[in-house]
Amino acid sequence: MSKKNYVNILTVILTFIIAHIIYNLTGFHYNFSEGILNLKLLIDLGLWLLIYVPVNMILDKILLSKGK
Repeated sequence: MSKKNYVNILTVILTFIIAHIIYNLTGFHYNFSEGILNLKLLIDLGLWLLIYVPVNMILDKILLSKGK
């Protein structure tokens, strides 16, 4: 497995952990009984995207630059 694969896996894990910390701090929760495509789902996906992109960029710089 290449370093890029490790970065992607680690990014997903860290994003999951950070998102759940934010959910616990804010009390954010939802379920699909409100409908499949609802505002809370869009907020959740947006939060994941806002966390995923910077975490991925940081890990790319830290882990992939060490191999060069």
